[in-house]
Amino acid sequence: MKRLLIAGLGGMGRELYEYLLDDQKKGHLAADLEIAGIDDSPVASLHPDVQSICRGKLSDYQFDSDEFVLLAIGNAQLRRTLTEKLAANGANFFTYVHSSCFVAKTAQIDEGCVISAHSIVNADAHVGAHTLVNAKCNVAHDSRLGRYSVLSPFCAVNGNAVAGEALFMGTHSTLYPGVTLGNDCAVSAHSYVKEDVGDGVLVYSAGRCQVTKERR
Repeated sequence: MKRLLIAGLGGMGRELYEYLLDDQKKGHLAADLEIAGIDDSPVASLHPDVQSICRGKLSDYQFDSDEFVLLAIGNAQLRRTLTEKLAANGANFFTYVHSSCFVAKTAQIDEGCVISAHSIVNADAHVGAHTLVNAKCNVAHDSRLGRYSVLSPFCAVNGNAVAGEALFMGTHSTLYPGVTLGNDCAVSAHSYVKEDVGDGVLVYSAGRCQVTKERR
């Protein structure tokens, strides 16, 4: 691997760029690895910190065999769409775990995942492909996160919780132990899930009650 491309150079992309540079400086990534990016926005519209690293359009970039991709997109459904598009264009996906994280030896983290700073993936937990776990999250023992999921900062996925693909969890949200969520669910910030829910459900907390409604 000679070049690592951040796909999406918005806010999340800029955060990921800083993580990668810091880990490279500390020797956790190869010193000769080029860290670059791709984005569909005009280069001039990107933040000045990342304008110089943009190497082309995300939507039609044709990948070389020595290039790998990290997807920096915080929308779960869009992660699924863009992953499929990137794969069709020949992308190889990189899995990145920040050096400050704890990952148990028995945990499984699939291809294309990002595990951000100070997060924990504990015993026998399984993080599905192309999932983004943001800073200071806890994925507890025996839990399961479906592919393309997004955990915002300070989320807690407690033991034996199971989520289908493309879950979105807002900041400080919590899955109770043993709960099961279907595909394409969302949990609002500072909310909790203490009962099982089906596909396509939005969960939020109102006082001591869990409220669910169909997502639109």
